[in-house]
Amino acid sequence: MHEGDLARCSMETRTYHDLGWYGDEAEGCLEWLVEKYGVDLIGFDFDTYYPPEFEGRSTPAALLCSLFPFVGSWIRKRRSYRPLTLGTIDQLIRFKRWSLVVVDDKSAP
Repeated sequence: MHEGDLARCSMETRTYHDLGWYGDEAEGCLEWLVEKYGVDLIGFDFDTYYPPEFEGRSTPAALLCSLFPFVGSWIRKRRSYRPLTLGTIDQLIRFKRWSLVVVDDKSAP
């Protein structure tokens, strides 16, 4: 994330909907939270908040996504994901456990 992007963020900024994190990028950020801050993500359901890196669940869909990258974006937009905000991540860092975090769904798309 660039400094200019970071300056426009707030506690209400949504990691998938606003920043475009999903798949491997989102997973890497969550792993970093575990390693750097020692947070416990037991009970966190990745698929509730983020689409996978490659949305194609069938061979034809995976082939389409690999040949035409915009298809993956279109497929990801068809499903609804709960927002995970920077404020929620801040809580996670402070409380160290996903089970203690209060997720605010008011910022849902």
